[in-house]
Amino acid sequence: MTEPPTSYPSCSLNGEQRQLRRRAWEDLLDRAAISFRFTSTGVLVSLEADPAVEAELRKLAQQEAHCCGFADWQVKRRQGKLELEIVAPAEAASAVHQLFQPSATVEAHAC
Repeated sequence: MTEPPTSYPSCSLNGEQRQLRRRAWEDLLDRAAISFRFTSTGVLVSLEADPAVEAELRKLAQQEAHCCGFADWQVKRRQGKLELEIVAPAEAASAVHQLFQPSATVEAHAC
């Protein structure tokens, strides 16, 4: 017997909170992102290794871990840069991808 697919919770933030969170991510990435790519299971971002950027990145990742607990939000220092790696089960990767789509195309993130 096969198991039913796992369902992933929707975001626990209300609409205004989601918009504020999206803006926080956009502001941080606009200021400090060196590279960004979607992966089959999430997102991989390299950022400037500035202490203020690291504090903000860790805070946002921790907040998202509470909202989107099905994904693993890891912040690491690697080769003189900060790295954010978000890994979700393959069937939930689109929820992570949606968080990082341009604001004009997505009203609110799905995770």
